[in-house]
Amino acid sequence: MSNYELLKLMSRGITRRDFLAAGGAAALGLAVGPAWARMIDAEKAARIKRYRTLGRTGFKVGDISMGCGSISESNVVRYAYDHGINLFDTAESYGNGDSEKKIGEAMKHMEREKIFIVTKLDIEGDFDQQNLVERFNKSLERLQSPYADALYAHGIADVELVENEPFLKACEQLKQEGKLKHIGISSHGPRGNEADAMDTVLIKAAESGHYDVMLLSYGFLNAEEGERVLKVCKEKNIGTTIMKSATGLIEMPVYDPENPSEQILEWFEYLEGQGNTREEAVERIKKYLERENANFQDSVTRSQPFIEKHGIKTQDELDLKSFQWVLGNPDAHTICPSMPNFDAMYRILPLSGTQ
Repeated sequence: MSNYELLKLMSRGITRRDFLAAGGAAALGLAVGPAWARMIDAEKAARIKRYRTLGRTGFKVGDISMGCGSISESNVVRYAYDHGINLFDTAESYGNGDSEKKIGEAMKHMEREKIFIVTKLDIEGDFDQQNLVERFNKSLERLQSPYADALYAHGIADVELVENEPFLKACEQLKQEGKLKHIGISSHGPRGNEADAMDTVLIKAAESGHYDVMLLSYGFLNAEEGERVLKVCKEKNIGTTIMKSATGLIEMPVYDPENPSEQILEWFEYLEGQGNTREEAVERIKKYLERENANFQDSVTRSQPFIEKHGIKTQDELDLKSFQWVLGNPDAHTICPSMPNFDAMYRILPLSGTQ
């Protein structure tokens, strides 16, 4: 068995003794014991079990995809691919290109035509068509791929940017050059002083006819807004990929430097994966908690009916039930939770095919 296979098993908590015993027995074709059975059960659980057509792209995508905001190592990408994930959602800005590099390092272990790679460019600012083309070509170099399946206009919160001419012309040029298959858009909704709601932006994008696929925020806390977008996308046969499904809160997040919670530790890992130092991550988390205090309080209050209905006791349970809530909607073609490491894979992949 390869070092990669050993790494997968050891990362899941299988002991070296179990591994050697099970691997040795399997190699000899002998009856195997409980250690091997545990490995088989884990492998069966951690796989994509349901696929859906991603709108007019025609691509059959797993109901769970890999959000690549931060990737601890390229072997995590390989593990995702080996276990049925076939859409990888990255961006130029994720880790200043590090996310794309990690996917590129894994590319030689994947069949390119069997995967769907999304990358994104920030287009808000004084960018012309040539600048966008050059930046996209650098993304392809990092991805070690001759083309991307979709290029998104990243995080659009200004409805006027839906018709951004330099971006649309750059995409058409790239499609003619064979470097791009589909045009997409993502929106988180308002941030800070930004005015336009997510559904306003994405419904206009759907009706414009320019976009084949989009990334939207959708979960039980913003169900009505998300479902307005999903309804139009279904009518227009646009592929839908979902972020920020697990936004509910069981309690207010608090930063305790002496005893940071699991949620805070996950935020640290994400921010450091984006290229921040620990000190920078601490400052960003503190400012974020201060700025979003009222929103957090609102989320805790609004999450209570869902928590009580499902008998949820921990934040992890709430996150996983939130994912399942979205997985139950066939119009949400795939969810893209952040899965930076093996632990996230083991937690989230078994949800595939459930609701």
